[in-house]
Amino acid sequence: MNATIDRYTEKLASLGATYDGGSERSRGEIAVEWEGYFGERVRLAESYMDAGCWDAMTAHLFREAGITPDRLEDVGSILGHDDPVYAACNGDLSVSKVIEAIEDEAN
Repeated sequence: MNATIDRYTEKLASLGATYDGGSERSRGEIAVEWEGYFGERVRLAESYMDAGCWDAMTAHLFREAGITPDRLEDVGSILGHDDPVYAACNGDLSVSKVIEAIEDEAN
């Protein structure tokens, strides 16, 4: 492993089972996925993790849409959903719906 993957692995370990629980993949494999989307921008990825994004691709889609982690904090009240970020990561709520709600609220 390299130092970047090690940092992702450590962060995932600190967050617990929500970020890798129930997965057939190892924490190291999940860290490689985060590294694939965020590269050496570990702090940026960690900020999405801290905002509740447990799925690297979902966090990447938010980032690509210009949705910063701090904008994810209030999306539950905007959508009337308990945890829309978790639901988006899980595929129970479309990422585009979350993005649209945040963008509509900003306008």
